[in-house]
Amino acid sequence: MASKSLYNYVVYDSAGVERSFAEALDKQDEVLVFAKLPSSFKIDTPLGSYNPDWAYVEEAAGEHRVYFVTETKSGKNGEPALRDAEKIKVDCAKKHFAALDLGDDFHYNVRTTYQYEAVKA
Repeated sequence: MASKSLYNYVVYDSAGVERSFAEALDKQDEVLVFAKLPSSFKIDTPLGSYNPDWAYVEEAAGEHRVYFVTETKSGKNGEPALRDAEKIKVDCAKKHFAALDLGDDFHYNVRTTYQYEAVKA
């Protein structure tokens, strides 16, 4: 059971990386809310649709909220293990969100673990 999830229980695709990521999000003071994105949340790319894993909201210094859409992948030494097609889809997603120009309150990341990144005012 998660206390900061939009839902009572978090459904994740892998017991390793995604479960650990959800547990880390739930334990962090700066995380206000998080959700595993449904499979219907898609970004169109030249290689087909792409479905990021997570969205969460952080609060920094009581002033800023940072919205993230994150892709979690297992890997070595904290680096995600991505196939070539996944790398291209992730690159397309980065360009997609950059084109939306959502400002400094929105960030797209690919990670293997949750890590708080303080926002500078």
